[in-house]
Amino acid sequence: MGPIVDGIEQITNQVEVEVNSVTDNPLIDVENKASLHGGNFLGQYIGVGMDQLRYYVGLLAKHLDVQIAYLVAPEFNNGLPPSLVGNQQRSVNMGLKGLQITGNSIMPLLTFYGNSIADRFPTHAEQYNQNINSQGFASANLARTSVEIFQQYMAIALMFGVQAVDLRTYAVAEHYDARATLSPGTRELYMAVRDVVGVPPCADRPYIWNDHEQSLDLHIARIAADIASGGQIVAAVNNVLSSFKSGF
Repeated sequence: MGPIVDGIEQITNQVEVEVNSVTDNPLIDVENKASLHGGNFLGQYIGVGMDQLRYYVGLLAKHLDVQIAYLVAPEFNNGLPPSLVGNQQRSVNMGLKGLQITGNSIMPLLTFYGNSIADRFPTHAEQYNQNINSQGFASANLARTSVEIFQQYMAIALMFGVQAVDLRTYAVAEHYDARATLSPGTRELYMAVRDVVGVPPCADRPYIWNDHEQSLDLHIARIAADIASGGQIVAAVNNVLSSFKSGF
């Protein structure tokens, strides 16, 4: 994830400099009755930066899609049930197969949004007066859409994680309460997801037991909304990241 983290940090710096600059629209200094601007009407840092952000979002989604595929495949998941089925005694139980297909349909969309638009400016606009356009507005709007979709994809990935650690806990401890087997940092994230979806840990059952007992689209919506608002899940992740930084 290093290149993605470094890339987003670079984008953040570029955007912060751009929004505090005087390259395009002037800054009005009321106290000194001055208008400050540099006369540069090509705010391309925003266009290029938002293009790169969408690319990184698509790349991250592709990473997660591979990890999900490993979790559900018996050939690679080291003894977990196919498709992370909870109740294996039920005659028909699909586990998270439908959820994986949902994720598979979202991931290509996110990689498609990773295509650039900043290089697609017109070459003859306004009698060639503004023949180069930053496409910053269009790129930022696409980035907003991409991030909103990715929040839903992150919700799906977290649901797979919770189900997988519950099933792994049963394999090593003969109960489904993953709080007993997780590290302090991952336990906090696990509990945050559980709280948000309103399904507390249980020693007798994993997160998802039978297909018909819960509406997973509602769970996706709740987790995505929590991420978007910087709620419990984001706080749990931030605590883990803060512990990393304190160790350097």
